[in-house]
Amino acid sequence: MLNGDGRGGWSILAGVLGSEVALKLEGAEPMLGPVSAAWLTLQAHQLRDRARMKGALSVRGGSASLEASVDEAHFILWWLESNGPAGDPGPAALRLLAPRAMQAERGAGESGPSLQIRVPAASLLE
Repeated sequence: MLNGDGRGGWSILAGVLGSEVALKLEGAEPMLGPVSAAWLTLQAHQLRDRARMKGALSVRGGSASLEASVDEAHFILWWLESNGPAGDPGPAALRLLAPRAMQAERGAGESGPSLQIRVPAASLLE
């Protein structure tokens, strides 16, 4: 199932994040239902905007990257910020429209904050 624009998950991420955030996409492009497409768009937008205002993209030399992968069981997003201010990259919107079984882990590495989001692949068609 495709979202309303006829795009899958990788197309959504590339469209929202543009060239500002380094993208590494692995696995077959996940096809998303309307709720999951809206959720992914909102998450990517919130992560990028938070990094622009308070995070690594707000300072010279700072950078952000998003690694996304899909396997038979999960859709995984891994957001990493480097060379910027410390802080929590997890936007308040993480709780909005979230798939019921989503798991999120926040971290703070030496280079900057990180956020990993794991969504069961079965819930992507919602």
